[in-house]
Order: sequence, then C-alpha cells, then structure tokens
Amino acid sequence: MKYAVIVPVFNRPDEVRELRYDKGVGYFWIDTYEGLNVVLLGRSDVEGKSRINQTDPTGKAFVREMIENGQKSGGGYTDLMFAKPNETTPLPKRNYTASFAPYRWVIGTGIWIDYIDSKVAIMQEEADANFHSNLMMIGLVLVVLVIFLIFASTIISAIKDHSEKYGTEIPTIFIEPGRSIVGTAGVTLYTAGSSKQVPNGRLYQALDGGMSDNARPSLYGAKYTVEIANNPKGEAEKKVTLAGKHCESGDILAKDVMLPEIEEGDTICFYDTGAYGYSMSGNYNRLLKPAAVLVNNGKSDIIISRQSYEQLCESDVIPDRLN
Repeated sequence: MKYAVIVPVFNRPDEVRELRYDKGVGYFWIDTYEGLNVVLLGRSDVEGKSRINQTDPTGKAFVREMIENGQKSGGGYTDLMFAKPNETTPLPKRNYTASFAPYRWVIGTGIWIDYIDSKVAIMQEEADANFHSNLMMIGLVLVVLVIFLIFASTIISAIKDHSEKYGTEIPTIFIEPGRSIVGTAGVTLYTAGSSKQVPNGRLYQALDGGMSDNARPSLYGAKYTVEIANNPKGEAEKKVTLAGKHCESGDILAKDVMLPEIEEGDTICFYDTGAYGYSMSGNYNRLLKPAAVLVNNGKSDIIISRQSYEQLCESDVIPDRLN
C-alpha cells in the first residue's frame, strides 16, 4: 500500500522537485507516514527509500519527528542539523512539515538559521539607515524652521516700523514658499527617441515629451540638471540639445548639455521639476498628460493616472447635423 501512494508523483517527479520559492532558495520534500521518501531534490540515494531511522549528527531521529509533527493540527516545526544542497557540513536548520492525509504524505520545507540571521541583519541595517535618515530629516526641518522664523521676524519687524513711521495699518502678510520646498522633490523621466546631427551644427536628441509637460524652458529659458537615468556614471562626452516632439522650433528642453552617448530607449531624467512641471502642463498639439508617481523608500504609487485619449476628447461635441 505504501508504494501505491507515491505512484502519482513518480509519474511526474520533476514537477515537485523543481518547485522553488524565495528566489530559488526554498524547496520541498515529501515523505510518507511510514518514512518512505517520495521526493527530495532528485537524490537517487534517498528517493524511493525509507529514511524513517535517519538521524542528524546530534543523534536526533529528525525524520521520525518531522512525520509526527507534520500530522499535528496545523503541522509543526522540527529543529535539526542538516547540510545545505551540494554541501557536506551540517548546519542548524528549522523545518516545517504538514500532513496531506489523502495520500498519507508529510510535505516539508525548511530554512537554515544562518539565512534567518542574515535576513535579520539586513533588516536591522535598513532600520538603522532609515532611523539616521529620518533623524537627519528632522534636523534639517528644524534648521529650516529656525531660519524661516528669523526671516519672518525680520520682515515683520521692518513692516511694523514702517507702518508706525507713516501711520498706516499693519497689513496681513502671506508667504508662499512654493518651489523652494516642492521643486527639488520631483523629477521628470523621458524616453530617448531618434537623434539628428546637423552638419557643422548641433546634435539634437528627440524625447517623448516637451513643452506640453514642461513649458518653463520654452517660456523663459529655465535650465535643469539632466542625466541618463540608466547610465548615471557614464562619461559626459557629447554636447547635445534635448528637443521635444511638438513640431515647434522653441520646443527645446535643454540646450547644449554634456551627456554620455545617448541610445534610443534610454531614460533621460530632468531634476527639480516638482514645482512647475505638472501644474503648468497642458495638451499642446493634443498630446496626453503623463502619469505622476510617488516614490519613497523603495516603494512607488501612481498618484495621477496617465491621461487617455478618451479623457482628452471627452469634452468634444459633434453637432447632430454632421452625423
């Protein structure tokens, strides 16, 4: 009877042997209630044989214990010493097993303690880095707040003196920091398209955006720091002018900037576009507005969806007489 229950797996053993998780680190094995191994990484010295009496270097009959723990409600854990795949040195390991009663199987998986320790160390490093980063941010905010208070106090004092001197009413004062706060918080990413070298002239690189998503360079010559996001450390050896796709001579996003060789498909990053990028964008030449993505600590969320052609044309009306 115990041989009959393993027939379904031995017909397709590779499907179980090749099951992996955690980027290939984790694997599964199967033993019957009687201790006959069904699958264990394709090891011919184990599969199809009983290992009920197998012990680890400390003398623990771990297979018997795993089978017993696996038959408990919710399964169970077994601690043992066991070598990693393709290695011979036994290391501390914790296995989890659970029962599959219809086949009288105990299915197991496990993890080595040093792997857990390494994961914990990485998480601790990330936590420490986040703590220091947050601490620096709090310090920076406090410094900015102090400077702002000094700045505001100086302005208010001067206005009060002026009002008293000329007998005028003290006005209400509003300060809008605007770009100084949000400008550096945003970047714009473009995809590089075709390029054109004018004989004895400029090298133009076309981008998939332009004056519709950033009007500042065309309106009043705003300048930006630019880099190739997928090649940030490349040698800046080419003088290039980055042009938009709006069929306008003034649709220039950056003129004569030094960058590495740009290839079609590269991601071109414009820094400090958080203040007057999307807020000044439009549908010039009926181009769609891009999406906006919030990025923080390795996580990203879409906060403005990419505009669709249906949204672009939703206000268009065709008179009945033309239908």
